[in-house]
Amino acid sequence: NEIDFALVNNITAVSPSHVVDFLGQEEMAAVCAPAYLAGQTSLSLETLSQQPLLLREPGSGTRNSVDAILQTVGRKAAPLVESISTASLVSCAASGQGIAILPRSQVRQALAEGRLRELEINGPTFSQQYFLVYHRNKYLTDGMKRVIKVIREEMTF
Repeated sequence: NEIDFALVNNITAVSPSHVVDFLGQEEMAAVCAPAYLAGQTSLSLETLSQQPLLLREPGSGTRNSVDAILQTVGRKAAPLVESISTASLVSCAASGQGIAILPRSQVRQALAEGRLRELEINGPTFSQQYFLVYHRNKYLTDGMKRVIKVIREEMTF
């Protein structure tokens, strides 16, 4: 009873004692510094896997999504940088250290400001799904129900 509910991404296993509500899916973007790979606007998954990658830590939903897509072409990520901090990965990408693959909502501002540019990836789309999870027998107070309603209304991708 320490956690009322959770927002999680890319669930792989669910206990029957939990309610899992799908909230939405978000595309991820492969981003780099504007001058990085000058002249190239798209990459194959094979070429992407050979670049210096700036990725979230193993076990995160974002990383699991990246690893799953690379596995479709028999590749495995060997990142130059792994971090739990999205801001750090954005900073590394903006400084020209490699390519970050992150949820679009987390790089939108840096793209708009011109600190990053997006590379088109030829192949399956990187994406992740978001879920609301809570215990099946959890009593949801009116306040919790209002918060959950706001989450459902505001989670737009």
